[in-house]
Amino acid sequence: MAATLPHPTPGEQLELAHVPFAAQALVLTRLAREQKRPILHVGVQDKDCEALAALCQFLAPEIPLYLLPAWDTLPYDRVSPSAQLQSQRLATLCAIAQAKPGASYILLTTLNAATQLLPPRNMVEGALFTIRNGATLNREALLKFLSDNGYSRTGKVMEAGEFAVRGSLIDLFPAGAESAMRIDLFGDEVESLRRFDPLTQVSDAVVESFSLGPVSEVVLQPETIERFRTGYREMFGAVTKDDPLYESISAGRPYPGMEHWLPLFYERLGRLSDYAPDAIFCHDQRIAALHQDRWDTVMDYYGARKQHEKLKDGWVYHPVPPEKLFIDPERLALQWQHAPRVLLTPYAPTTQGVSLNILSSPQLHVRRVGDERHPGELVQEYLQGRPGKVVLATASAGSAERMKKILKLPEAMVASENLSAAGALSIAILPLEHGFETPELTVLTEQDMFGERIIRTTKKKKKSDVFMQEAASFLEGELIVHREHGIGKFEGLVTVEVNNTRHDCLKLIYDGGDKLFLPVENIDLISRYGHAEETVQLDKLGGVAWQKRKAVLKKRLKMAAEALLKVAAE
Repeated sequence: MAATLPHPTPGEQLELAHVPFAAQALVLTRLAREQKRPILHVGVQDKDCEALAALCQFLAPEIPLYLLPAWDTLPYDRVSPSAQLQSQRLATLCAIAQAKPGASYILLTTLNAATQLLPPRNMVEGALFTIRNGATLNREALLKFLSDNGYSRTGKVMEAGEFAVRGSLIDLFPAGAESAMRIDLFGDEVESLRRFDPLTQVSDAVVESFSLGPVSEVVLQPETIERFRTGYREMFGAVTKDDPLYESISAGRPYPGMEHWLPLFYERLGRLSDYAPDAIFCHDQRIAALHQDRWDTVMDYYGARKQHEKLKDGWVYHPVPPEKLFIDPERLALQWQHAPRVLLTPYAPTTQGVSLNILSSPQLHVRRVGDERHPGELVQEYLQGRPGKVVLATASAGSAERMKKILKLPEAMVASENLSAAGALSIAILPLEHGFETPELTVLTEQDMFGERIIRTTKKKKKSDVFMQEAASFLEGELIVHREHGIGKFEGLVTVEVNNTRHDCLKLIYDGGDKLFLPVENIDLISRYGHAEETVQLDKLGGVAWQKRKAVLKKRLKMAAEALLKVAAE
């Protein structure tokens, strides 16, 4: 590989050939270091981006790295993308929107994410709330910010995008954060800021400050609500009373799947080129063909929604035109036509391409006919003649320990966190299937050496610990549904002694005050009720009402299944 990579000029596409998949991380980090500007790489799927992200951080931990996943829903779905995924997307958009001009970073995204329009950059830039230890905090302003930016108020914070208020304590899970935060107020002063584990609700490390960003791509504020109402009527005509989407948004309430009407909430949606205008646009050879397939899929879903607008619940689903929310292949080409572009391919270069001569890692497990040696001996023989650094990539710490024994490596060898700290021969935990070879660096994976990943049984967490963590997620007074006994109320965790043996149980209350003590190891028998609780009637323990309702529901499910089969056949 050359000492310095060829550099694309604005408006030019540079083809870099003989670049195996894992070596894309090597090229991206080299480009970021040498060009000192953002590198935007579009991959095919999230799994590829996660693998490249791990290797980029290993090769160049000093370069900021961000991931932008696509929505985990189908086009024109009736459900919203998960709160955790939206939090990650918005945390990435906030970070790159705040990056200083000329800053160098790597942004990894997928084709689906790159071809979908985004909330406008000014919405993301203006939606930040910083909290500092020892500073004055306007409690009402914080609660309004959380409500306006998609956070959900709960009794106990468990996931990203949730917050809970208990007296002077405010728990919240910021967008894109790895852990939740606990604010302890003394009057209007922040007395302490601590991280805490949502499972155990135990706080530990003290932090000096943290920033909050939006957790929903749709921010329900007066101006966005009014813009939605106007745009919805202009696009789809008069609104009837049985349109729950329009009624819910008009009242300022989130509605499942409202993100699929994103263009109606903002005057103009953003593109990745708006967030990273000076980036080098990188992609591999598969993107062009796959983009057309993606666009065809979007059009198919749009056509299906238009054809079957009237849903069984009486609501008419009005899909926004695809060009309002997605980017077709021609528009994507226009979007990046003036940017420097890099095409990465593992194949031989075309007449305009440049070969980097990076080799795919050898498949050492493929033995010659008659070679009876152990795979470990073949690997050791190969390693003895390799120049530069050699990194053995394993899937887990357990696999690394097993590899040491197979290859007779020093027991004291530990997994290296980055390349600069690695020796001539090192082990690293990287989610790669295959590696690559250059004169300066060789990366070998478990599959390269042995044909498959080394499987090692690790010590599993005690089941009782897992059950207790699940039980701790229920709130006292919360309604639950038992598979056999129906609707009851959770009254907390208790310890029951039977035959001189102590059992951790969930205490459930039923109609008439009847009690049921459910061992935590049987927690799979219950689930949350999940509806408004004001008018819910508890079931009688041992009664027949619950069994009758189950029988009726089973009958209705069977009828619905038969109707669906009939529709599918037609």
